[in-house]
Amino acid sequence: YPFWKSLQFDTLPEIKLLPPTLLISSEQDPLNAMTFHFEKILQKYKIPYSLFFFKRNKAKKLPHIFPIKYPYYDESQYIISEISHFINDF
Repeated sequence: YPFWKSLQFDTLPEIKLLPPTLLISSEQDPLNAMTFHFEKILQKYKIPYSLFFFKRNKAKKLPHIFPIKYPYYDESQYIISEISHFINDF
């Protein structure tokens, strides 16, 4: 997924206007490098964020959008709950 390097978030004038942001990824997410890149941009502009990162799970696949693809996983239930809290707190 080399295309993500062309996404230069910090060149967008709107980047400074982002609301608090929720990042979710895993070691099995092919876009996890993009998540960490975006995290650095959020830090640079002091945009509040929360990051949930899951280690590799040999018993279950945790690919990109795993909470949607596998909503019955414990990890998915946890993230869905955290998303709800995040939205309610916002």
